Amino acid sequence: MKAPKVRVAVVSDAVLPWHRGGKELRYQQLFTRWPAENLDVTVYTMKWWGDAPPPGPVAFSALCRRYRLYHGERRSIHQALMFALATFKMLWKKYDVIEADHMPYLQLFPLRIVATIRRVPLVVTWHEVWGRGYWREYLGPVGFVGAFIEWMATKLPSAIAVVSEGSATRLREMNVPSRKIHIVPNALDQEELNRITASPQAPSILVVGRLMSHKRVDLTLRALQQIPGETLGIIGSGPEHDQLMKLSHELAIADRVTFFGDVADHEEVLGLMKGATVVSLPSEREGFGIAVGEALGLGTPVVTSDHLDNEARKLVSDGLTGSVIPAGDVTALARALQFWLDADTNGALITERFWGQHQDLSWDAVATLYADLLRETL
Repeated sequence: MKAPKVRVAVVSDAVLPWHRGGKELRYQQLFTRWPAENLDVTVYTMKWWGDAPPPGPVAFSALCRRYRLYHGERRSIHQALMFALATFKMLWKKYDVIEADHMPYLQLFPLRIVATIRRVPLVVTWHEVWGRGYWREYLGPVGFVGAFIEWMATKLPSAIAVVSEGSATRLREMNVPSRKIHIVPNALDQEELNRITASPQAPSILVVGRLMSHKRVDLTLRALQQIPGETLGIIGSGPEHDQLMKLSHELAIADRVTFFGDVADHEEVLGLMKGATVVSLPSEREGFGIAVGEALGLGTPVVTSDHLDNEARKLVSDGLTGSVIPAGDVTALARALQFWLDADTNGALITERFWGQHQDLSWDAVATLYADLLRETL
């Protein structure tokens, strides 16, 4: 028997096609599958579009005008506050359950008030847990304020959909009850990956992701300086862009580096990933690492870091599908990249090994899992 229709209000300040990142890709995959789960989805966000949002499997509604997400290399407090205030408009919308992304935290406080008044559950997707240590690193002496807001925010949801076991453990360490925590992982579109052909424009080394300081793209640039004759491509945008371009000139490698910026066509991104010899992601913080999974699903080895906050390291089998190097070690990164550049890599074998270890990474299964969770909270 078909499950009854549920009206889901998804609240997120950034979504595809206007902003690209891991959470946006996750939402896009869920949005295309949730109608089949009998979920009637409306996405409440900033006004990213012109006259009207594009047609698609879900409806879009603007809660406020578009504000810049970043001030320099940090999230804009002004944007977070204005979007949070705008979520009070949810008091007058029609829905059965609110689903929200945890970033940038402030919006969860009014959403808790709205959910309580409307007597509906608030389900929050939690991609990563920062904790006091990273907040101090991110904001300096006032980092305790961010850590306190994050801690308070964990108390607000009716249920939390967390994308990895590592993040689930960190939430438990923050005294979030286990009954509230549900692992709803990210996944991969295996059919899409199987359709991809390698791009002839692909560089030998590729970086994919938001250009943020914790992604440590600078390490790949410094490693390239130690690898003569190879080329590097960087897909993505972000507050580190200008600094990274400047660094490429300072290292005298600018002629071997291509900044692709944001590439709107996801299949074009995947074609570059498949055509590259190796993907470099020495990130210090990843809630899951969709780009890592996509690369391995395409048969391209990945070099990533062993940082405890980098959940993407768990997708890589060291020496078999890629390399896991000490975090922040440029020499180790250069050696690992050189190893895969010199290796006679069997892409089909890497793909086979990856899927053999991660058979659960199916978007169809994840969409059903999350739809079931949303219904269970009613």
